[in-house]
Amino acid sequence: GGGSGGGGGGGGSTAARLEFRVQPSDTEERETMSPSVEVAVLDQNGNLVTDREFPIKLELLDDDDRVRAEGTVNTRSGIATFTIRISRDGDYRLRASTDGLPSVESDRFEVEDD
Repeated sequence: GGGSGGGGGGGGSTAARLEFRVQPSDTEERETMSPSVEVAVLDQNGNLVTDREFPIKLELLDDDDRVRAEGTVNTRSGIATFTIRISRDGDYRLRASTDGLPSVESDRFEVEDD
């Protein structure tokens, strides 16, 4: 590796981590989750990285850590917005990832019978 030394200066900020801006909420089967889940790309200072798009992969994990579904959305102005509809009831959480950054997991949420 090796990189250039510190120092501020303008230009694009470097993506450092992902964060769930809007966590998933409990929902009913086959209903669209509201509000939509948002995942932000932040730099080391916690600011949105807006100078380029990042493909954010979101995986739906069940209680046994099995991936039930996945999808990818590009960030716009540093935030990827996911429209989520789940057809099976149960307890789930979401995992967001993008190349080069550690993945993050959401809070747990519940999908109930309609």
